[in-house]
Amino acid sequence: MSQMHLHRKAKAVLGTGVTDCIQVLRLTKAQMLLAEGCTIAAVAYRTRFSSPSYFSTACKGRYQMSPSEYKDLHALTRH
Repeated sequence: MSQMHLHRKAKAVLGTGVTDCIQVLRLTKAQMLLAEGCTIAAVAYRTRFSSPSYFSTACKGRYQMSPSEYKDLHALTRH
């Protein structure tokens, strides 16, 4: 199976591209780590983002809030 064929099949099944699907999975894992109290830099590297700034940009793009805002919000609901 060619790479292009795989991407078309994945988009048909998932409703989104492979890259977007992977990023959603990484950001979901990042949310869990932030809620546990991990630092933003640690979360960025543990979820395989190239830098904390790129992680922040991806987070803002997907959830309309920065990682620190997310972390603060969940720190309040945990206590």
